[in-house]
Amino acid sequence: MFTKKIKIVFLISYLPKQGPVQVIFDIVKNIDFSSFDITIITFKVESEYSVLEQFENLPVKIVNLNKTGKLNILASYLKLKSFVKSNEIQLVHSHCFSSLFLNNFLNNVKSVHTIHIYPGLQTVAMKGYFLGSIMNILTKQLIRRLQTPIACSESVKNELKLADGINVNYIQNGVSPLVMPTMTKHDLLKSLNLNPNFKYFISVGRFSKEKNFSFLIEQFMQMNLKGYKLIVLGEGILYDQIISVIDESVILPGFRYNVSDYLFAADYYISSSLTEGMPLSVLEAMSAGLPILLSDISPHKEIFKKANAKDVGFIYSCDIDNDFKGKIKKILDMHYSSLQENVLSVYNDNFSAVKMSNAYQELYSKLISEKQL
Repeated sequence: MFTKKIKIVFLISYLPKQGPVQVIFDIVKNIDFSSFDITIITFKVESEYSVLEQFENLPVKIVNLNKTGKLNILASYLKLKSFVKSNEIQLVHSHCFSSLFLNNFLNNVKSVHTIHIYPGLQTVAMKGYFLGSIMNILTKQLIRRLQTPIACSESVKNELKLADGINVNYIQNGVSPLVMPTMTKHDLLKSLNLNPNFKYFISVGRFSKEKNFSFLIEQFMQMNLKGYKLIVLGEGILYDQIISVIDESVILPGFRYNVSDYLFAADYYISSSLTEGMPLSVLEAMSAGLPILLSDISPHKEIFKKANAKDVGFIYSCDIDNDFKGKIKKILDMHYSSLQENVLSVYNDNFSAVKMSNAYQELYSKLISEKQL
């Protein structure tokens, strides 16, 4: 018997190389295209770091509602509403603040939104206190109104419940495994202008307050570890300030497209974040087999909970004197290949993109079945 495909729109402002866009890509890349018809809709001009080309290689339709280059929310909404109706879209899945706003006002479709991080510190850090605070309040109100909000981790689900009384379900983020380079690690290090005589800790993220890179770099430099260096990949408003105070033990290459090469060249992954949803950079590092040192925020603790007592690294406190330094010394004393095996096992069992995509596909099918009853 022939079954009609479920028609889904993934809605997001544009497609930069950022976490929410990667989540969309990993859901769609692993989706059952015999059951789902997928359209990606954007409404802003693509940025310098767009990954549009990756989506164009998938069997999906890509529609940009903004032909003028100037963002107009009302015009975008009217075009979106018309597209949804004329193409008989059954479900719209939004992934950013603007798309959440638009999704709230659509009729006769199922509305899903992924909450990629608790509406709090990150928005304030990026948008400023006044605008960020207003956006956080609005985001929470829009989440309350939406049919099916989904947190990206149990931690975000719990925080929304405890802090705001908002009940949501969650689907844990997952990522596709990184593809190992064909060259040897020695040659890979040389190709990245890294000294093969050193071992490397690495961190990846935006140079803004919530990533806490100032703490990480200052603590690492104070340790004066012989034979080890720290790489921090990324850019942002604090980059120039931080690069002006580093010593030879810290390497700041800036933004790089080939993050996976750096992860495979490195030996340990560190995150000093003050807030996260379910950090994709940590999950990617785990897919590359890197032992982890993570700050003691709830999403990081959630990762260690999934490890189920397997040694994968350590949680450390940014507020306890010398805890960071002590945990680095401990991880360097541990059997490295055993740590690697455990990290890969925990990633494969819990944080694959396939597992995440399957969970979303089950949700989509359930929501559409309920509508048809």
